[in-house]
Amino acid sequence: MLIRLVYSVILFTLFITADAQVRIGVFYGNNCESALIRISNSNCQLLLNGQNTISLEQGEILFICRAGEKVAVSRYKHKGYLADSINLISVSDSGYINLLNPSIPGDRGDYRGDFTFSSSLGKLKIINTLGMDDYISGVVQAEGGYKGHPEYFKTQAVIARTYAYLHMGKHADEGYDLCDDVHCQAYHGRSTVAAIDKAVKSTEGQVLTDIDSALVLTPFHSNCGGETVSSENVWLTSLPNLVSVFDPYCAFSRNALWEKDISRDEWLRYLQDKSGKVINSPADLSFTQNSRMHSYRLGEILIPLSVIRADWSLRSTFFSISDEGDNLHFSGRGYGHGVGLCQEGAMVMATRDFNYKQILNFYYHQVYLMNIKDVKVIINDELSF
Repeated sequence: MLIRLVYSVILFTLFITADAQVRIGVFYGNNCESALIRISNSNCQLLLNGQNTISLEQGEILFICRAGEKVAVSRYKHKGYLADSINLISVSDSGYINLLNPSIPGDRGDYRGDFTFSSSLGKLKIINTLGMDDYISGVVQAEGGYKGHPEYFKTQAVIARTYAYLHMGKHADEGYDLCDDVHCQAYHGRSTVAAIDKAVKSTEGQVLTDIDSALVLTPFHSNCGGETVSSENVWLTSLPNLVSVFDPYCAFSRNALWEKDISRDEWLRYLQDKSGKVINSPADLSFTQNSRMHSYRLGEILIPLSVIRADWSLRSTFFSISDEGDNLHFSGRGYGHGVGLCQEGAMVMATRDFNYKQILNFYYHQVYLMNIKDVKVIINDELSF
């Protein structure tokens, strides 16, 4: 997930129906020119320019591609069509299609809901419109994996739903609500795990709010290395629900530890570039973090750890440095930005009989579980996460 915190806030009471729909931009960030579609388990209707309905049966295969400012569709043993826009409408609520981007090997998924295809800005624009619960199930699988404890899946469902409603309309100028990339939330089509679908259903409508019933940010990361980080240490904005938490649960998980070596000369050149000063070789470049810090300091040089992480493609900002002469050895803990929920820690908590409400309250400070129908929503066009 990408975070950028610039607030322009309006509060209002939101009225949501049980069958809320969400529009997702599919293959976001890819220069998609065409799509291959197989009608998997449900009959569909094909609409050209919103009319001229064509019935499609299970097993049929379509090829849709951009043709200048229009879109072309072809069917096996049928004539092709050219239109300004093409809609693919599923007849069954439980039906799904198989969608493939031919330019990306293996980028294939089964999708519920309806689709709109059009030509926009030199590429094929694909919008998947589906029910919120179907979308959340897909996000939980994409962001949380296929295997997990039911309480962990419930946890991920609540924070994914909170994110979706908080950022609804983030891509409104492009004609849809959210994209399928980590720019919003990863979404690769429908969930194939029954436990995920059950977890989403059992938490239906549930989101996290602050004491004023406004939706809150719910960032998460893979592993915090034993301590999450306050939001201001990463994004320079202090949020009351995103404070540092000592986490004993992720210490032995897959992404708990990492290492990296950087040559002394490279590191000194980096410090010189960041400071704008000539850096004479210090006697010792060691740096220790027993608890999370905000910046790396060497004399008068102060560099935010989040900047160092980005510049050197490090797994986290939670690292210490050992001066080994020609090389500096980075010993790191955790994976990700470190703010909010630690996924691997939450997974362990779930296996130790913590329920999803306890897990959420462990990682997010002073938050409340409410139904989306009863909350106020922060609307802004500058907040991205």
